[in-house]
Amino acid sequence: MPSIQVEIGKETRFIEAAEGSNLLTALLADGIDDIPSTCGGRGTCKKCKVELLPGASAEPEVVLACQTRVTQNLTVRILPERGMEINADLGNAQFGNDLPFELPAETRQAYGIAVDIGTTTVVAMLFDLMEGPRSLAVFRERNLEKQFGADVISRIDYSNHHGVALVTDLIRKQIAMMVRQLLRENHVAVQDLYGYSIAGNTVMQHYMAGFDPQGIGVAPFKVQSLFGEVWQARDFGLPGADGCTVYFLPAIAGYVGGDITGGILATGMQEGESMAALLDIGTNGEIVIGNSSRMSSCATAAGPAFEGAEIEQGLPIVPGAITHVDLAGDRLELEIYQSKTPIGFCGSGLIDALSVVLELGMVEESGRIIDPADSPPEWAWMLGEREGSPVLWFTADESIYLTQKDIRQLQLAKAAIAAGFKTLLEFLKLDADGLDILYLAGGFGSKVRSSSLVRIGLIPPEFGSKAQAAGNTALQGAAMALTSNAARRRLAEIREHCSYIELSNTPEFVEHYLEEMFFSKP
Repeated sequence: MPSIQVEIGKETRFIEAAEGSNLLTALLADGIDDIPSTCGGRGTCKKCKVELLPGASAEPEVVLACQTRVTQNLTVRILPERGMEINADLGNAQFGNDLPFELPAETRQAYGIAVDIGTTTVVAMLFDLMEGPRSLAVFRERNLEKQFGADVISRIDYSNHHGVALVTDLIRKQIAMMVRQLLRENHVAVQDLYGYSIAGNTVMQHYMAGFDPQGIGVAPFKVQSLFGEVWQARDFGLPGADGCTVYFLPAIAGYVGGDITGGILATGMQEGESMAALLDIGTNGEIVIGNSSRMSSCATAAGPAFEGAEIEQGLPIVPGAITHVDLAGDRLELEIYQSKTPIGFCGSGLIDALSVVLELGMVEESGRIIDPADSPPEWAWMLGEREGSPVLWFTADESIYLTQKDIRQLQLAKAAIAAGFKTLLEFLKLDADGLDILYLAGGFGSKVRSSSLVRIGLIPPEFGSKAQAAGNTALQGAAMALTSNAARRRLAEIREHCSYIELSNTPEFVEHYLEEMFFSKP
């Protein structure tokens, strides 16, 4: 039976696989889940790239794990898509001293965990509840459910055929593993962990709670729960003290979940008279507009392109991810996260990259990459071909690129979010003058540039000056709900206060979607 030596960062492990077996399947079966894959192993997403190391004198070969058969002993190198950070950005989150759970009288140390279960990325934050409270560290990694599909509809379809239990078990084990690593690296005892607060879109919260989300996948989009309740951590297989609790942030509808109520809470937009908007640039593209008097929400099927999940060289924010792309005279400047060598684009980098190629005229209004004969001479080097399809190179060595398919995926996501935003503004009879601030939320909400969002047409030009990066507001809201009973009461009020508009029943949305499929001229 062949042996596989697997290198993950500084870690090396050995596994065995049946001769002729699929490399991706063998790695996943042994618990090695650092490999992105969103196409179910068909080889179409081209995410599961690993390096085969043939020997000291030979160059590594990059292959797709899902398309590689194990016929001999192998050495495989994997870039882990995870990261531990100290003190994450908590944006506008405000914490009280009214903990929502009781601690034993003799308690000297108490900790809690806030979790954001994103469709693409899971983030867990450790809090010291006795001091402040204050955040100690945050751990993020790809949502392992990605192997069941890149978006919520794909995952619902998977669980319809294979059962909810498999998906539920996977996400619970992933979060438990992340929490144990947070505790271990911060020298926190399991018996000192007293509470969890979990935010996520409604489907992700269903899977975590063990509920079947089948009804959310089809009209009239019925849910098993809108959450807002407290459970016991032991019922979810999560580490913690005796009596450790789990609170799920309340959802508004099937496609506006606890991640959005958490965002509303974190920004405080429900408390003032100023009319504000919250735009979560993620897989579902949720949008909220309102103030203390009225508030409405909607969600668009944007897909995970802006999170990198359907982009050939798309990534979360890991070392080597391009976070920004700039024009510098006759060359491109790439800002790379924690590395000198780029390996792909994270969300903010994708938006910048699309903005730049539109500005240069390398992509037509229709989204088509231009013919080489139509290129300005100084930028002709960007145009190329890969596997028979046009590409745009972003480095001279042709290692970093966007494909025509990538552009189309970004175009579809942009059109969905822009159309939803325009539809909701019309529903509330608002224009640019009636909106005071636009919060940009999401996993890359602290890095995305409003100027790039305007250039690609995701937000109208008149809103560019009102846009404010808000960071991961879902995690901020979860943190507030972890540490404050008053925050949980406000979340319940937000659910009652915010109405929901179903865009699939709104003819105006379809019209706007078709309009927004086109880019503006450079």
